[in-house]
Amino acid sequence: MRVRSAALLACIGEAHAIFVRTPDQAGTQCSTQPVVANNLVRVWLGSRCPGQNDLVSLLMAAMMLEPDRIFFYVDHRFPNACRIPVPPAMQADHSGDVTDCYAKLGVEIVRIGYGMDNAFGRATQNHTIQRIGKWANGAPHAAVPEFLTDLVRLYALRQVGGFYFDSDVFVTSPELRQWRRCPAVLSAALPSRYDTEVSETALPAEPAELDQAKCDVATRPPNGLNNGGMFMAAGSTTFGDAWWQHYRSYPADWQQWHPYCCYWPHSWRSRHPNDLVAMTDVMHMFPYAFTVDGVTQRNLSGSTVAQQIPRILRRSGTHMLHMTNTKKRVHVMDTVRGMLDWAVDNRGGIDALRPALQQCVRTAQAWMTVGNGTGHRKHHG
Repeated sequence: MRVRSAALLACIGEAHAIFVRTPDQAGTQCSTQPVVANNLVRVWLGSRCPGQNDLVSLLMAAMMLEPDRIFFYVDHRFPNACRIPVPPAMQADHSGDVTDCYAKLGVEIVRIGYGMDNAFGRATQNHTIQRIGKWANGAPHAAVPEFLTDLVRLYALRQVGGFYFDSDVFVTSPELRQWRRCPAVLSAALPSRYDTEVSETALPAEPAELDQAKCDVATRPPNGLNNGGMFMAAGSTTFGDAWWQHYRSYPADWQQWHPYCCYWPHSWRSRHPNDLVAMTDVMHMFPYAFTVDGVTQRNLSGSTVAQQIPRILRRSGTHMLHMTNTKKRVHVMDTVRGMLDWAVDNRGGIDALRPALQQCVRTAQAWMTVGNGTGHRKHHG
């Protein structure tokens, strides 16, 4: 087993002290009954089609959480290119059309705009984004889509309430639904023991130096301990309203993303501990490396990585996996496909799913079969 440095143990121990592992540990911050609507909220900005990761993330959340409604906030119409070129052998199973998949799932598309003729535009009329240069293609030309997504998801959850997940967050357990008892929940952005320790051959782990660096960065201003890749809210909340007001002053150069998205919630919670629940050991990073025979390896074959996926997803207490920094990873498509296959098996197999989910799973599988030639990979959600 890898031995951690004293500094790392102290860093993680101090950081985890403000987080809780179950709603019951949050005390009066959470109720005995759900207060958050059982909605799934997605956001996709920009002119590209949603990527394979986004579709699989949506499907795994739908399988595990069984939401009553699914909202998709977008700032454009999906182009015709969102139709997947399905191999002939697979054409009998589905249409290969992502938008058709959304329709069958009952996804409610919500178009946002940036002018005064749109509710989002009116809601942000006093925000800095309305003063950033000229508008271009329906969005501020200086805005980074990933950063603007933070503002849109906050707007969406204040409107309808529910669960929000980034495109690279994959729900792995129905147990996540228990957190609906808490009116506002964010997840941790620091390493957990599942990301760092090695207890048996081939168990995934991150190198100690990366683990230490992540903890150092996470616990120092202007960064923070919270991760907006998962956010849950019961509509308009004390925390959500305060965060929305804070975003009004977002700098015009869009260079302050980390302090606004991650450190400010942590700082605010330290002053208002009863208005935001911060969970830990619930969302884990998908490992960057694997330890085999005591040696950390990053360039294993796709089949070897795929064999590890069930073990990673079955780890006790894991409700979500976060596949951050895909550009630094290997076998991303194999990993996403393996997670989808695992989720289907976990829910009793493809035939146990409701018809709409069956079709959409097959659509996602076909998409990943044609893989990297589709041009659908970048995500702004």
